[in-house]
Amino acid sequence: MYFYFGSLGVMFAPTESVCSSYFFVMGAVLVVPHADSAHAQAWLWKYLVLCILAPYYLAGGFGKLRYAGWMSALTGTWIQRDLLGFPSLFPGFNAWVARTPFMTFLFSFGCMLVEFVGPLLVLAVAGEPCSKLAFWSVTAWSCLVLCFLLGAWLFLSPNFIRQVPLTIMILYGLWVSERSEGHRGESQGISISMCYCRVVLAMVLFSGWFAVQVWSDLAHLTGATPQLSKHDPAWPIGEFGMFVYPSETSNYVLSLSLETLVYFGLCVKKSQDIWSAKSGI
Repeated sequence: MYFYFGSLGVMFAPTESVCSSYFFVMGAVLVVPHADSAHAQAWLWKYLVLCILAPYYLAGGFGKLRYAGWMSALTGTWIQRDLLGFPSLFPGFNAWVARTPFMTFLFSFGCMLVEFVGPLLVLAVAGEPCSKLAFWSVTAWSCLVLCFLLGAWLFLSPNFIRQVPLTIMILYGLWVSERSEGHRGESQGISISMCYCRVVLAMVLFSGWFAVQVWSDLAHLTGATPQLSKHDPAWPIGEFGMFVYPSETSNYVLSLSLETLVYFGLCVKKSQDIWSAKSGI
């Protein structure tokens, strides 16, 4: 509770790390009337994974690919400027990493695992609750996120440490709640309207992350936003182009194509999951 009330205190601060907390509270409000229901708790967990944290980090990955470019994301050159320019608990280590190409590559590789490869894998498989692949994929990605947040706190900025409680909730849902599911009772009388509200919130939020990314690329391609400027609505969903900067090599056509492909691919995958679940009932 302290975490969420503290986040509300910086509601209008220009930071990218608090919106996920607000979105989780919005979803939790729809679960409160049936808090003892295993079905409601399972929905909240999936909402946290599929509609908040995985898209949140994927948006950061899209931002790096958009502004830094694919080659810079692979080599890690995009991170050199930030390692030298941000406050760090170990400034000497930051300077050494910035001067060492192999270390910048490792940092960038870990970042793209957390912000691109991991979220894509989780979004693709997390709708299958009985799948061992889904279980271990979400577990591995969540652990990587925790390491990523700790590293960001030590070497770049303390802001993203706010994401730690939400990430722990994912692991708790996998390793604790899942094992005690048989001891939870089902609440009776869940209204259809409440179920519809949950579905609408999840769909709107999931699509909203991608809409901001597509909007950014279209704004750049149409000239509404200059090539060397960012297009960041900031609130309620930001562009999440953290630690990268526009340049002449920023390829907005490529990032727009990637975002469109990923979004429609995930929509098709989730539609297949829904129909498979219906046919199995």
